[in-house]
Amino acid sequence: MPAFLLDANMLIALASQSAFVRILSNPAFSVDALTPANALRVLESNLDSPTHQFWPDSISVPEALKNVEGRLTGHRQTTDAYLIGLAMHHRGKLATLDKGIRAWGIEEAVEVLG
Repeated sequence: MPAFLLDANMLIALASQSAFVRILSNPAFSVDALTPANALRVLESNLDSPTHQFWPDSISVPEALKNVEGRLTGHRQTTDAYLIGLAMHHRGKLATLDKGIRAWGIEEAVEVLG
């Protein structure tokens, strides 16, 4: 079973940890949004899980984007592309709610949730 980047129960990269707290505390995301302090507690609980692995930003942006650069169509895709490259580097998958990433054709490196 592959490891997933961004999955709250498995893997959260450093850059995504703040995004995790931001999303869980965003009332536009859910009417049941948490306070930032409570979202941070959820993050800490996930980080303490025995199934959690930390993936440091251990590769450069050019290295991470080399497998997806031809698929990028705009500047707002660079962070997602980096996270996909980081997941691929660790032989895992990026778990995302962004259905638009399916168009990139990288099914082996992306799991669209929902």
